[in-house]
Amino acid sequence: MEVNVPLPANYDTAYIEDYSDWLVLRAYGIYKDFEMGINRNYLHQSILMGPNQNLNLGFGFNYRWLGINFGFNFPFVNDDDDIYGHTRRMDGQMNLYGRKFIFDGHFQLYKGLYMRNPKAFYDYEKGEVQFPIMPQHKIVTLGGSFFYLFNNKKFSARSVFTNNERQKKSAGSWMLGAFLDMNLLSTDSVVVPEFRDKELLLPEDNFRSSRTINAGIKGGYIYTFVFWKEYYINLAFQPGFGYGNYRFKFDKWEKPSESLLFLTASSRVALGRNGRKYFWGLYAVNEAYAFDDKELQMNYSLGHIRFFWGMRFDGFKNTKMGNLLPF
Repeated sequence: MEVNVPLPANYDTAYIEDYSDWLVLRAYGIYKDFEMGINRNYLHQSILMGPNQNLNLGFGFNYRWLGINFGFNFPFVNDDDDIYGHTRRMDGQMNLYGRKFIFDGHFQLYKGLYMRNPKAFYDYEKGEVQFPIMPQHKIVTLGGSFFYLFNNKKFSARSVFTNNERQKKSAGSWMLGAFLDMNLLSTDSVVVPEFRDKELLLPEDNFRSSRTINAGIKGGYIYTFVFWKEYYINLAFQPGFGYGNYRFKFDKWEKPSESLLFLTASSRVALGRNGRKYFWGLYAVNEAYAFDDKELQMNYSLGHIRFFWGMRFDGFKNTKMGNLLPF
């Protein structure tokens, strides 16, 4: 006689319900963003620039450890090139949410930027606004971060971000991790061009390209409030610091690379409903970096906002399609 005894779960079933063997389908929309700020001692605030961003719509699924999303850019949704200019883009994200860890990776390439706060520097008539367009500006970012979750038996990151688990009771976790990030900015002229016959940066400060590489550690706390059994609000904040190296190229000379300590912070906000079969919600993720060498201040941030609706199907592993999968 053979007796099969199930292995004990590596999490507290009073707090977490697992749907890894269910097929999870979702429809979603996502808005990604990147913004860079440049400031000198004689400016009263940073010059902000970024790409003309799009709202992408798509669909995706999760089954066990595999999750794939497909997003599409619909021109009728993003019809504002006449206001903010045209941005060519290539971007990708990798987000892994395990029982004990969170990994976020990103790659973004944008060509074509615009100044986001021209009213801070130029005089406009009431109701008038014209955004300076920089079609030859190119930004490349590449990086990732890794966090370890200490209270991984009671807290589930997957319940919020991949929807193949459900947080049954309120819980949170301290988290600690590291990050590595690279940022490249280049153009064929100067980073802040003349607009309305006015130059914001002095010629000796107006560089043509910059490169920053930084690495460091972050730590913080993440918590999911559960109410009315199926509704939740998730909040997370991870401050940190790192060591960065940056370099600037000007029209006829190159400034030697320098290194310094800098501050960084990541945040996550989410809310929604996570029922046994149906779920919906939205969440926002943001990372920010700030450098200050007394003469030049630079900062940049990247993140995304995602909203979604989906449903789960039990018994998928017993279907013909499920039996064909090797996991």
